[in-house]
Amino acid sequence: MIALPVIHLGVVAAFAALLLFAAVEDGRRFIIPNTVSLGIAILYPAHVLTAATPIDWLGAVGVAGAALVIGMVLFSRRLIGGGDAKLIAAVALWAGPQHFMPFFFVTALTGAVIGLALLAHRRWLRPVAATAGTADGSGGSKPALDLPYGIAIAAGGVNLAVSFAIGG
Repeated sequence: MIALPVIHLGVVAAFAALLLFAAVEDGRRFIIPNTVSLGIAILYPAHVLTAATPIDWLGAVGVAGAALVIGMVLFSRRLIGGGDAKLIAAVALWAGPQHFMPFFFVTALTGAVIGLALLAHRRWLRPVAATAGTADGSGGSKPALDLPYGIAIAAGGVNLAVSFAIGG
């Protein structure tokens, strides 16, 4: 029989793999497939049942619900994408009340770094390319505010997965 810690490690690895897939898709296409967030949520009960320490799953559901409501409000105001809102809620479920603040901190810090890098790229590395291609000089490209925030959410989630894998 396979021991619970080994199963738990596999569940956490699947969680991390889904996050990495979300990051790649968001970076490539600015889309986070719904199946990724759904898969993360579906894996959560296996995490709860195989973890070495008890998990406050009721508190985690509350945190995830609050994250989803806040995410949907931000989405309705066009501040984040719908995929970002669903992914952050799914990962917040795994973080729960105990790990939410470290998850949020890593996500916010990574998002800031990505935002600054994109700003620098658009400001200094592509000034000519951004104005080429259309008569009005718009270049026909995406708006300057597009940010693949799924990458940042994935970074926060992978940090969480590493914490779970080493027993945190």
